[in-house]
Amino acid sequence: MPAPCQVGRFSRRCAHGAAAVAVALACAAGVAQSPAQPDAQAAAPQAIDFDIPALPLEQALQRYGRTTRQPALFSSDMVAGLVSSPVRGRHSASHALRLLLQGTGLSSDRVETQAGTTFLLRPATGTEAAAPVPRLALDGFAGLLQSRTMQVLCADLRTRPGTYRVLFQFALDASGAVESARLLDSSGDTSRDAVLLAALRRLRLDVAPPAGFVGQPLTMALAPTPAGAASPCG
Repeated sequence: MPAPCQVGRFSRRCAHGAAAVAVALACAAGVAQSPAQPDAQAAAPQAIDFDIPALPLEQALQRYGRTTRQPALFSSDMVAGLVSSPVRGRHSASHALRLLLQGTGLSSDRVETQAGTTFLLRPATGTEAAAPVPRLALDGFAGLLQSRTMQVLCADLRTRPGTYRVLFQFALDASGAVESARLLDSSGDTSRDAVLLAALRRLRLDVAPPAGFVGQPLTMALAPTPAGAASPCG
């Protein structure tokens, strides 16, 4: 396995979206997913030992990802200022995440893909937590990567974010070009899926990525724009 890269912060500081589209990034080297299990095993979730104290939610989710090898994707605006509930003892990954999120006003959607399980955080139903309006002006290379990805998707009416949910993963080569891309979960439209993947494979940045980004599988989740929010593509 490649050495853990510093972009594990993707799921924290760097996990912002364009306009009101919820976007999250995670470094799979830090929270690598296990291969999907056969149905017979999936019926009996594996119990895992947890020892996560009450922490700032960003830190707690990072520890959760390292423990379960199942990333929880979120925007950093969504978790800013929140504190997790402690999680100790043996629990399934999904139950532990519910315990960790108690009192935060957040819940999660479980997404099963060929690569394994991913959890997408969202405001819990019935709470007053509003969907974040993330920033385009992100810090450093992660911000550049985020904004260029959105530019590529916004350039084609078929892939303009805001009306669909999709989970995809890509990796960059040393020149800043996408060397591989795949869908972890369909957008619900096979034609759009094909166009989206083709667009991602054309993505090229103007600068070489930091060493910690090269060859690392980077995961991005796009969600529909909340009602009344501005279009993510302007």
